[in-house]
Amino acid sequence: MLRYGVSDLRAFFEMIFVSSNSLNKAGLSHEIQ
Repeated sequence: MLRYGVSDLRAFFEMIFVSSNSLNKAGLSHEIQ
Protein backbone atom coordinates (compact mmCIF):
# COMPACT_ATOMS: atom_id res chain seq x y z
CA MET A 1 0.00 0.00 0.00
CA LEU A 2 2.80 2.41 0.90
CA ARG A 3 4.69 1.76 -2.35
CA TYR A 4 1.57 2.53 -4.37
CA GLY A 5 0.81 5.62 -2.27
CA VAL A 6 4.29 7.07 -2.85
CA SER A 7 4.08 6.84 -6.64
CA ASP A 8 0.50 8.13 -6.53
CA LEU A 9 1.55 11.12 -4.39
CA ARG A 10 4.42 11.84 -6.77
CA ALA A 11 2.06 11.92 -9.76
CA PHE A 12 -0.33 14.12 -7.75
CA PHE A 13 2.38 16.66 -6.88
CA GLU A 14 3.70 16.65 -10.46
CA MET A 15 0.17 17.49 -11.66
CA ILE A 16 -0.06 20.35 -9.13
CA PHE A 17 3.37 21.64 -10.17
CA VAL A 18 2.42 21.61 -13.85
CA SER A 19 -0.92 23.34 -13.26
CA SER A 20 0.67 25.99 -11.01
CA ASN A 21 3.35 26.47 -13.67
CA SER A 22 0.72 27.08 -16.36
CA LEU A 23 -1.11 29.48 -14.03
CA ASN A 24 2.16 31.34 -13.57
CA LYS A 25 2.60 31.63 -17.34
CA ALA A 26 -0.97 32.88 -17.65
CA GLY A 27 -0.23 35.61 -15.10
CA LEU A 28 -2.96 34.43 -12.71
CA SER A 29 -0.58 33.74 -9.82
CA HIS A 30 -0.77 37.40 -8.76
CA GLU A 31 -4.53 37.11 -8.26
CA ILE A 32 -4.18 33.85 -6.30
CA GLN A 33 -1.50 35.29 -4.03
